Amino acid sequence: HLDPAGKKNINRPDQIPLGEMRISEWACEALDPNALRVDTVSVTLDGKQIGENSPLLKVWQPFYDAPDGTPFEAEYKFTVNSLPRGKMEAVIEYAENLASITINGKPVKAGKKTWLDIHFMAIDITKHVIKGVNSLRISGLKINNITDAGFHRRVLATEFPYKTTELESIYIIGNFLVTDFGRTEFCISKKEKKHKPDVRNLTMEGYPFYAGRFKLSAFFECDVKQNIELQFTDVGGACLDVLINQKNAEVLYWAPWKTNISNLVIDGQNLMEVILPTDLHNLMGPIQEPIGTPQGVGPSTFRMPRAWAPKLLLQRIGIGATRIQMFKKT
Repeated sequence: HLDPAGKKNINRPDQIPLGEMRISEWACEALDPNALRVDTVSVTLDGKQIGENSPLLKVWQPFYDAPDGTPFEAEYKFTVNSLPRGKMEAVIEYAENLASITINGKPVKAGKKTWLDIHFMAIDITKHVIKGVNSLRISGLKINNITDAGFHRRVLATEFPYKTTELESIYIIGNFLVTDFGRTEFCISKKEKKHKPDVRNLTMEGYPFYAGRFKLSAFFECDVKQNIELQFTDVGGACLDVLINQKNAEVLYWAPWKTNISNLVIDGQNLMEVILPTDLHNLMGPIQEPIGTPQGVGPSTFRMPRAWAPKLLLQRIGIGATRIQMFKKT
């Protein structure tokens, strides 16, 4: 706001501050299943072992180089510290084309349920998961037209139907927390009913690979005779979908993470809800510490020697303090 001389007018009537409050205590709910990423594998190809508890990037090329129709078997292991409540599912790419899927020796089958992608099949493994180390095995025939990172050969008309199989990360999903041991080892833990995560860094509160939405809720008091602005600080996430008294305020995508909520507040107690979605970075990577945060990512990024290391560099998801600023209403 400028005065006639072109100088900033610090006494703009609708910007005279009347007070400020901060919200740092939130109720937090995960609206989608949590996930554990499993990206090390033991593989046999045509009866020969090509990797034992190896990172995927070390077994991809032998797998892709093998002729279509070559039999393969892969074993993934994951640890459960305490059995969670509710359903647990294993997500396997193109699971419907595999000959066999077992969890701790018990056969399971892919249905029609998917997760995040139409080819990511979600398979119920609840009954067969045990406390401790679990073994998930897949087997079938290698059918894949990938020749190298970002390159494919043409599938011939005589090859249809082409029932692709993949050797990729698998994901265990459900209503649980993921315990982090120095960002090098991760295991599944039961989510206690009284669990109250610190929303400043939800990644470190049991959600290192979470790909979904959080709902944050808080109450505040205000006076409708005032002009009310809401500002979030230290935001880590894809965006903020803000609701006041269950009415849409605004979807915020970037700094200064500010919105005016004067037309949505009521005298007395108000409910603020914030939907905080993640992206797919922590789930799918690249997240190894040596690679850092690359400016661009392509298929070849995942094949770089430094694209694998035991320690992960995970992005923070969360928000800092939230300021509610009151100004004189004109």
